[in-house]
Order: sequence, then structure tokens, then C-alpha cells
Amino acid sequence: MSLTHAPIKLNVFDFDGTLFKSPQPNPQLWNMDFITLLTKEKGLLKNWYQDKRSLDLGEEAELHGWKNWWNSDGLRHARESMKEHDSLNLLLSGRKYSEFHQVITHMIEKNGLIFDIIGFVPEKDILDWQFYYKPIIISKIGRDRYNMLKGYKTKMYIFTNINQFKEQFIGTLLLQHPSIVSVNVWEDSLSCSVTTKKFLEDKLMGTKRAEHIRFIDLNLELSFFEPFKEWEFVLGLLRDHNAYINSSPESASTLGVSRVSLARKIQYVGVFFGEDAINTLRFNCPPPKRNKNAIEYDWSFEGSYIFLAVNPTTRLLEDRGSIVTVKVIARCIYENRYYFLKVEKLMIAGLSHDELFIMLASDIRSGGGFPDPRSINPDWERIPIERQVTVRGILATKCIMGHVVNGND
Repeated sequence: MSLTHAPIKLNVFDFDGTLFKSPQPNPQLWNMDFITLLTKEKGLLKNWYQDKRSLDLGEEAELHGWKNWWNSDGLRHARESMKEHDSLNLLLSGRKYSEFHQVITHMIEKNGLIFDIIGFVPEKDILDWQFYYKPIIISKIGRDRYNMLKGYKTKMYIFTNINQFKEQFIGTLLLQHPSIVSVNVWEDSLSCSVTTKKFLEDKLMGTKRAEHIRFIDLNLELSFFEPFKEWEFVLGLLRDHNAYINSSPESASTLGVSRVSLARKIQYVGVFFGEDAINTLRFNCPPPKRNKNAIEYDWSFEGSYIFLAVNPTTRLLEDRGSIVTVKVIARCIYENRYYFLKVEKLMIAGLSHDELFIMLASDIRSGGGFPDPRSINPDWERIPIERQVTVRGILATKCIMGHVVNGND
């Protein structure tokens, strides 16, 4: 085999987040316990990332090539990689082959992306390379070597997470292509990058073969289905899960899964404000314009509230519906995306609160919603006394959908 058929670089691309802004469970629709159930490895017959409906964005989205769903930075790097004749280009997904190879291959081909190798998690513990190597690689390694490699089958060690799967997959490729001395990995997940980088350093540098290992971390942009589409998908997951349990109770018992139903759960208790109060705050204590030339503010004022408690006391629940009068005394721009107003000390349900604030507005470009108020520490700017304003809100609960297993919370 000539040197022209000996690639010296391996370029590795993840799919979810890195190339495609795959929808994730929306925390505005479900509580965190249910999102954990939807996404963890075991708990449902198929979790969110194990079902191909998680990438079904509808016929219109497909008709337009999933416009706005691709990560532009990831695409740019992938297209640049396609032009390199001395590189092997690998798309390595943590999704299962049987469920996703046709779906994802169709998506990337429709977008004009070409990879020498496309890897997925196998159903069993065998990597059958005829399913992963693509004919395009012949121009780089030759037909004879291509035919030989695609005939290989690799027994995998037991892996308990996607990182370990990717490490074994990449490690096997490096054994199959000893000419490779440089690895570039594009990932949206920092934790995956760190563990995989350590593995590659041990694998390549330990054998003195690596010239360099480079990780390019791409920002993970959270994307969600339209709410009705997400409801349809989640209900389908639960329907399939419960139907399996009804039809195969013994198998379900062996797998350790139980029936799951949706249920309304209290997400938190807070003081909520009506349109009149929000308009008063917006007029008297306006956030800055995101663009100095803009006529309107680029802010969303939906869902403004004061957070009180996740696990409310009985007294707090009994006082729901009470009118609460608050006086605004300071303001803060947090992370350049959120606008908060601090209020004067309050007495609510027999308890004094002196560090409360109204989460008034969020940058429209951030997709709306607010961060967890328990984990932030705003830097307050005092509002002059003559500009301090008083408004009224109502003590109420914010409910969200959660789940019940076997009829128990």
C-alpha cells in the first residue's frame, strides 16, 4: 500500500449537539424527576434518545433540510474535514445502530455531509465493521484494504456509558490504521471531551505515535420540539412502555420496569404578577435595550414571578391566593441575559424574607425562562428612592407535569 493510502489524521464528530441541535426534553413542560426518567439508560422500554421519534421534526422541517436545526460551527468544521485527503472522517454517535443508522445517515446525506466511517452503538457487544465503513474511503485506503477492514468483527468490552463506547470504537480504529498520528475531536459535551481526551492521550502518546490530540468544544445550544409535538412524542413513549408491560409482565419484571403515568406536580410556590403589575414595573424600572438602535426591548416578560420554595410548608400552601404587596428597591442584569428586581423584606406565611427578587425578563434570544434562583447571586444596583415602585402579586403554586410509577409518587 502506498503512502497516499495511509491517512495520518482522524477527525471525529459527534452528531447530537455537535452537528445537529437535537431536541431535548423541555424543562418548561416536565419536572426534573420525569426528565431524568425520560433520558436515563433504564426505566422506560425506550428512553428519549433510544427512540427515532426524538429526531422526527416533521415533514416541513425535512422539506427545508432541517434549516436552523444544524449547528453551523459543527457543519463548517465537518465540511473542511471532508476536503482533507490525509484524514479519516468519522461520525460517531451514541445512538443505537438498529434504530438510528437510516435516520441519521439520511439526514447528513441530505445536508451534503460525507464521512468515511459512521459509527453507532451496536445491539450486541460486536462491532461489525461492514456496517460502519463507507465506500468513499476507498479513495484514501484502496479497495483491497477497504474490503479487508469491512470484514472485521470486534468483540467489545462491557461499557456502561457512551464515553466508554466511543473510547473502544476510536481505539479499535487506531489499531486498524497505525499510520494515524493525530486526532481531532469535535464535541459539545465537556465531560465527554475530558474522558475521551485522557483515553486518547494514553492510547496514542503512550505508544509514542501522537503528534497532537486536539479537542474542539462547541457550545451546546438547547433546542426543543414545539410543545404539542413534544407532548405527542412523550405520550407515545409512555403508551409503548405501558403496552409492553401489559403484554409481557414477566419480561417487564425481569427488566425492572413498571407502569408509568403522567401526573401534575407542584414545581414551586411563588408570588406571581398580572399584566398590569408587569407593565408598571416595565415602565418604571425598564431593562436596558439589547440594541441601542432598537425601538423595542429585546426582552421577554412572560412568566415574571418571585420564587419562594420548591417544598412548600403547609402554612404556605394554605395561604395560596393571598395578595402580596412588594416594593422594588434594586435591579440587576444577570449573565447579560436576565433582568431581576430586588424587593424590600417581606413577611409571607409567618416567615420573613429579605433576599427575594422578581425575575422580570429574559433575553428573547435565550429562548425564555429563568435560571434556578437558588443557584444565582445577583450584583444589585440600588434604585433611587424616587423611582422605587410598589406592585401587588398573588401567592400561588406553579404546577408542571411529572410522573407516577405503579400508582405511587
